[in-house]
Amino acid sequence: MTNSTEIIIFLVVVVAVVASRMISSSATQKLDDEMKLKIFNGFSKRNNYFMIVILAVIFAFFISTKYLPEYGSVLTLAYIGVLTAYFIIKLFLNFRKLKEIGAPADYVRSIALSWAAFVIGFGVIAVIVVVQMTG
Repeated sequence: MTNSTEIIIFLVVVVAVVASRMISSSATQKLDDEMKLKIFNGFSKRNNYFMIVILAVIFAFFISTKYLPEYGSVLTLAYIGVLTAYFIIKLFLNFRKLKEIGAPADYVRSIALSWAAFVIGFGVIAVIVVVQMTG
């Protein structure tokens, strides 16, 4: 991967994460205090677990590509697949939990948009990585 590709990937990640956070923060500010507390209580442990799983997958990817460089392409595709599956499952579980909590429809739509920004950003990265690997 070239330096310019790495810079593009970094910028895409930053834009995706910032856009996602701005959308979700704006949606949260519109909620009443009772709903904010319900959402916080419903998701605080989940978000910690989410970060642990992501860090474990990233760590496993870097360790495996370091010790098995001949399988770098396969490992990269597997990593992208695992993260994609994890994001889809987490998205489904989050929306189910929001429905269970009774979150307002406007909030749920904003969270969907926030996730879309995040997933699109990482989708662009996946495409860039796959194109770099094959081309």
